[in-house]
Amino acid sequence: MSEREIIDAAAGLRALNVGNNATEIEDWIASAFVADDLAESVGSALCQHAIEGGGGRVVAKLCGSLRDAPSAYALYKGLMSSISQYFDCRDRLRADHFRMWISFLSFVADLYANIGGGKDGELVNFVFQVFDYLLRAPILETLKIEELESLISALLSVGYDLERECPDQLALLKDLI
Repeated sequence: MSEREIIDAAAGLRALNVGNNATEIEDWIASAFVADDLAESVGSALCQHAIEGGGGRVVAKLCGSLRDAPSAYALYKGLMSSISQYFDCRDRLRADHFRMWISFLSFVADLYANIGGGKDGELVNFVFQVFDYLLRAPILETLKIEELESLISALLSVGYDLERECPDQLALLKDLI
């Protein structure tokens, strides 16, 4: 990362006002984004902030700007770990915390749009798992308009990238639709 990119990323992280993890974020910034242990923790905190704090698009864009950080993979691991935890709770989120569920749907698509599927393909797999979850019974029969809007928005924003990266999986998704 260039000095300018480091300054911009630091300003972006500070602007999020992620209160509970401010010390870790400041320590990660002070390490010039090198500290892997801090990066993983910050990734988890950013995911939580995106979903529970409602700043998903901003967080996803910031994560995209951190793709070239020395500890980018650790940041990615923290993000994926948290996304996995939220996805594991999808039924409860959908039933009891619908706004967070919609934020989760949007964040996963926004994150993919900004950082891609990941070297290991884990993020792109989450994108398809979310689509698969929404488009199969019994969820499909009870799909709410906000979920449908999120699904359509995600397909519009990342559909071409998915088609390029995973044409076979997208073909299966088209069959579901």
